[in-house]
Amino acid sequence: MTEGRVTEEQNPGAEGELALRPGRPSMFRGHLHDKERYEAAFADGWYLTGDLVRRDADGWSWFVGRADDVIKSAGHLIGPFEVDREGRGGGLTGGVG
Repeated sequence: MTEGRVTEEQNPGAEGELALRPGRPSMFRGHLHDKERYEAAFADGWYLTGDLVRRDADGWSWFVGRADDVIKSAGHLIGPFEVDREGRGGGLTGGVG
């Protein structure tokens, strides 16, 4: 999204937030008791899902992560992939049980 406008990324390998046109049968229809949060997810006639995707050369979109799926710890943003890597012993912890 640039200056409040949604633009379609045409370059293979580029990452961006998945945006949907409203009205799809499977589309998320609201946050319980939080109408403002739901309405804030719309821009330029598109619903911004919060899902980060990468488009391949064939036009398929592959899930990368969530735009809002982070933990703040001591001023650092930690995503689920970092937590998963640490839990599997790929980082400093050596694995957890």
